[in-house]
Amino acid sequence: MPKLSDINIDTSKFRGKGIRPWNDPNVVKPLREKTRSNTLANREQTVSKALANREQTVSKPLANREQTVSKPLAEPLAEPLANREQSVSKPLANAQKTRGTEAIEILVGNEKTLLTFLFQKCQAIGSLESMAITTQELKNLLKINAEHLRNLIYRIVKKGIIEINTLKKGRAGWRKFRFTKETFQYLSLEQSVSKPLANREQSVSKPLAEPLAEPLATLSSSSSIYNITTTTNELPEEWKNIDISPLEKINFSEYHLLQLYKKAILTLPMVQNSIYAFSYDLRNNDKIKEIKKSPLEFFLGILLKKNAPYAPPDNYESPKDEALRLYLEKQRVIEKTRAEREKEALNLAFNDWYNQISDEELLKLMPDLQIKQFGKKSALIINVSKAHFTETIWSKKHEEIIKKYKQERIEAKE
Repeated sequence: MPKLSDINIDTSKFRGKGIRPWNDPNVVKPLREKTRSNTLANREQTVSKALANREQTVSKPLANREQTVSKPLAEPLAEPLANREQSVSKPLANAQKTRGTEAIEILVGNEKTLLTFLFQKCQAIGSLESMAITTQELKNLLKINAEHLRNLIYRIVKKGIIEINTLKKGRAGWRKFRFTKETFQYLSLEQSVSKPLANREQSVSKPLAEPLAEPLATLSSSSSIYNITTTTNELPEEWKNIDISPLEKINFSEYHLLQLYKKAILTLPMVQNSIYAFSYDLRNNDKIKEIKKSPLEFFLGILLKKNAPYAPPDNYESPKDEALRLYLEKQRVIEKTRAEREKEALNLAFNDWYNQISDEELLKLMPDLQIKQFGKKSALIINVSKAHFTETIWSKKHEEIIKKYKQERIEAKE
């Protein structure tokens, strides 16, 4: 048996038990880890699958049970909530789609102030069109000059929020603004939504809101266009027969008649005569130059606040008196024109007759005429002949002329 001390023996063949191949960690460990990993993965998959099946088996009945329990509870609330959401969101959605309304939400500063001011003016009179608002009034409100005011109005008009219906330029210039129906409804809806919120905030912070109480009260007391259309039905029929047409240009309406009727201070004739008198003052005496406010505010201030009829001016004529005067003036013009035509027709007819009649025929008609002594062209002979023509011949000649031209007119129409 060879020994380890032998030089020629290969010692690599002699290895200890601790380093047998099956004990070598570099060989055996990876195989064990791989086998163990696969075993654990398979086992985990088996357990997960079982748990998943168990969870599905447990959760499915619970889900069905939850659906069975919650569905009867949810159904009674579903329809009212859906209707409520639709009733609130539908008007807002429609208004938001309207041209010009989207630009309202982003207005700030003087643009917002001007829009609010114009809306309140239109809302106070119950019309989409404002009364005449002077340039000076807007300059004082916004504290800007005329050039900045023009630019401000131009921007709002360009955004489609409002229109200028009538414009008068110059030092005493004024404008009449007009809202579209959609924009007015949007602003009214916005106000109706913000008003409850304002009241709620006021109940929470009443001490802070007291300085603003009077402006808010004034704003809330303004009647919207919807109230106007419903409340005017309360106006008696005889009050509806009041002629308001002379003041329609300043936006006086049946709603203002209703306010006067409910106050029960002025009688129907007082109101009617006041309308006529103020209209006459505006039309004939240029009363608008003396009024600092709008004509409608001035007129309602006298009737509603002072509880007095409008005093007619010194040169006032009632519509009946004015109509009678105009009729007489027209008749005088007609009579004057007719007389001038009669005179002209008489002269033309006489000239035609006198040029055709001979001296002998003229002597037969007027034997006392001394034609040979003065001559047919003398003024004396002509005057005497004309007097004779007017008294004895013209009436018949006049009838012939009228008859002739009437017949010509009939033939021309045929």
